[in-house]
Amino acid sequence: MLAAIVSALVAAADHSGYRFNETPSVSVGIWRILPVEGPLRRGQIVSVCPPPTAVFLAARARGYLSTGSCPGGLEPMLKPIAALEGDVVEQTSEGLRLNGRLLPRSLASSADSEGRPLPKLCARSLVISKGEVFLVSAHERSFDSRYFGPLPLSALKGVATQLWAAAPEL
Repeated sequence: MLAAIVSALVAAADHSGYRFNETPSVSVGIWRILPVEGPLRRGQIVSVCPPPTAVFLAARARGYLSTGSCPGGLEPMLKPIAALEGDVVEQTSEGLRLNGRLLPRSLASSADSEGRPLPKLCARSLVISKGEVFLVSAHERSFDSRYFGPLPLSALKGVATQLWAAAPEL
């Protein structure tokens, strides 16, 4: 019964443009999702619906994503924008380079916390195409574009603004 109530509250909040984030990809807390107005910027936090492709369905099966309101029953993700149209993203042994500059804490892991292999980007270097966005969190274990590549701008649900942050664990 409690699970049904929590699920209904989460669905109502999502429908109203609010999201409780419980993952370390961005700060844990309550976020408001508003429509995209104006140009997107690097560093901006966005809410995206992952497409129901094999990589995202496997991510849900492994517990990286929960069930949610996006196509394929996937939950929306909150991620920072790392690269936009025309930006060059390169995989190196140090991490990702964006237009030649190393992104801090961006080295992709070869396996998840349970030792299962993680997908890798095929290209060592890619240029973000028109209509795409590349999302990378500063959290080393975030499931982001390091593993699934750029996403179409059509996957964006909106721009996220944090309303309340949970107290950090000591």
